[in-house]
Formats: sequence, structure tokens, C-alpha cells
Amino acid sequence: MRRPEDDSPLGWSANGQELSFVRKHGELDQLWTVAFNAKGAPAEPRLVREVGILNDRANLTLAGALYVYDQPRQTATLQSASFDPAKGMLTSGLSDAGRLLGSIASEDLTSPLSFSPDGRLVAYRHRVRRASEVVTIRDIATGLAREFQPNIQAGYSAMLWSPDSRFVAMNAADFDGRHHGIFRLDVESGTVAPLALTTSADELVTEYVDQPWSADAAKFYYLRIFEGGGKGRVLVERDLASSEERELMPRGAWAISLAADKKHLYYYDVSKTDNVLIERVVASGVEREIARGVNGISLSPDGRFLATTVRSGTRGRSAVIIDLKASQEVLRLDAFKALAWAPDSQAILMWKGVGVAGQPDFLFRAEFWWVPIGGGAPHRLLESHAIPDERLAFSAIGPDGRFMVFQNTSLMPLPPAEVWRFENFIGMARRAR
Repeated sequence: MRRPEDDSPLGWSANGQELSFVRKHGELDQLWTVAFNAKGAPAEPRLVREVGILNDRANLTLAGALYVYDQPRQTATLQSASFDPAKGMLTSGLSDAGRLLGSIASEDLTSPLSFSPDGRLVAYRHRVRRASEVVTIRDIATGLAREFQPNIQAGYSAMLWSPDSRFVAMNAADFDGRHHGIFRLDVESGTVAPLALTTSADELVTEYVDQPWSADAAKFYYLRIFEGGGKGRVLVERDLASSEERELMPRGAWAISLAADKKHLYYYDVSKTDNVLIERVVASGVEREIARGVNGISLSPDGRFLATTVRSGTRGRSAVIIDLKASQEVLRLDAFKALAWAPDSQAILMWKGVGVAGQPDFLFRAEFWWVPIGGGAPHRLLESHAIPDERLAFSAIGPDGRFMVFQNTSLMPLPPAEVWRFENFIGMARRAR
């Protein structure tokens, strides 16, 4: 079945009466033309030829010459491995994450993977050749996918699921550029509706809010970053029925995180000395100091633990886990960085870069460690060797905690970009370089 995102314009003929366009057909592109009469009515499109794969910088001149800009890019592949949460161990090696992406090349992704609360679906955005991006909603178990092309321009950020797994929210703008903010996509119908919009220079984002909906989906939470960023940012609660809003914290704070139960929020102001981490009770506004010298906030899914990075010594930093209920530090690991919590909040994945003797500073061995919170020793899960032609980075933990996803990026030197000219492209094919 042909879809609107399969077609994209390429160029007009010299007399302005014929439009050439590219149609995605399986793994190849096809060149089609459609003629228009004097009244502007189109005739039936005519297939000219298959043209391989054209990137979005291809251009057809009025003289009928096709210019193709070929710029090689680094290869990035998503790989997954099975994981046993009870033992805290990987039970398979890394392999292609095809069940999450299908045939989509991971370098074409324009958002991180986002898993639905019910654990059935994964959402992501990706580019379509010579057309705008599409949103894919894929069933993890069956691999079946639905693709939508919403009429908005989305930013590079994760899509965030509603508690009932019916909607995903994303930062975006209208194509006319007049309104921007946060939109909601219905994952069954593909319909898009605004959640919070503005025409000012302020930014409305969902970053730092892991679950932007209340449990009953009646309220939505987002971050307003004031124009230029100099006036800081504020966390806003929006009632979706009445559109009424209220600010949940003093203006001027920067790093912010809201607990899943929406009863507490955590913030610090990077413009102030010592980066004091504050816990604020949303209902009463009562605050208490949690730690000093922090950088980054990551709350566990159950809201009991908080991971951050603190200064250690003159130049070093340490990953710290704080038990918010007991108001005490329960774990500190030098030179580590927290990456992601286990779904049950009882462990956390961390990263450590280990230098290699005789190699430049930017080459290191990346180590990924599984760190239990309530007992048990931290242990290394995976490492990538310090070689100059690839880099392994963490991407996500599956919603059931039974698999992990990593991105492997090739760093091999790329050949130079080339421009190809195909003369008389609509007629006979004569190629010049």
C-alpha cells in the first residue's frame, strides 16, 4: 500500500508543466513525473525509472540534470543483549536490535527509543528518504509496526508515554512556525493534538520530567525555559480539562526532576555556589537540603533513591546514591557515572571510562557496571576495548528489565564527500563525475 510519505518532490521541467518526484518503493527509489494541463489539473503520474537510493540533497535542474550530493556518514548500529535482573547478568552477547527497529537503520533515528508503560510497545522517530520524519510504534513481541507522519516539526527528544500507553508526548512546532510547545500523538489513530503551546520565545519542554502525566492522565507537567535561558526555568502543572496552570517551584532554578508520584521535586541552581540540591514538597512548598556540589539528578522509578554526581577531591567526581526516605547516602563510587535505573529501583546501571597506557586520553576502555542498591557487590557487565574505530554507548533498559540496548558507532575515517551530475536524466542516462 502506498503512503503519502513514500513521495517527495524533486524538481520542475523548464516549461513548468511537469513535476518530477521520487517515490520510495521497497528498498529502492523510483523517479516519476506528472504533467499538468493549462488549468493546472494533473495527469496520471508516469514511472520513468528506478534510481537506487537518493538522499534528501538531490536536485533536478530546469535543464534536466540531476545533482546528487553524496556525503558518507558514520555507521551507528543499535544492538541488544538479554539480561537476567535476578542475577544482574547479561545472558547473551550483543546482536542487531532488529526486533525493536525492523529494517530501520539506527543512524536514521531522530529520537531515542521510548518504551510504553505496559511493556508492549516501543516508539521512535526516524527519517524517510527525501521526506519528513515519521513516528513508528512497534509491537516488541510481534515486530508489527504502525508508521505515522504527523504535521508537526518535532525536536530531538524522547517521546514520553501516557500512563495508559495510549499517547506519546513530544516537543514540536507547527510547520508554519507560529506555535511551538508540546504535542500529543494518539498511537492508534495517529491524530495529533496540542497539550501546551506558546508563541513567545520561551521554550516548553518535557526534559527532566520522566513521567509528564499524573496517574489519572488529568494533568500534564512540563518545563518552561524563559527566553534566552538567563531567567532560568520553572516546572508547570497544567490541568488538561480546564487549561489552568500553576508553577510548582521558584523561578530561577535550573536542573529539575519531578518524582513519579508528583509529591516531591528536586532542583538546584547552577549559577549559585556549591550547586545545592533541594527537595521541595509540592503541596506545601517546604524545602530541605539534600546535598552540595551535585551535577545531574536521576530519580529511581519508585522515587525512593536519587542518583547524582558530586565533586570528589580537586578534580575527580563520584557517583552517589541517596536514600531519600532515610535522608542518607547509601553508595559512593569514584569515577563512575549513573546511566539508568532498573525498573524495580533495586539496582542501577553505571558507566566508567578506564584509560589505557600508551593511548591518547580520548581513547579509553568503556565499562558498564551493574550496581545493586540493597546489598550485593557491583560487578562489570560489559566493556568495549580502547580502539580508535568504534564507540559503545548505552541506549536503554527494556521495560521488563530483561534486555539492554547499546549503540555501537563506527569511528573509521570517512571518504570525502562527492557531487555527482547526471545529465539529461529524464531522457537518456549519461553520467558524468
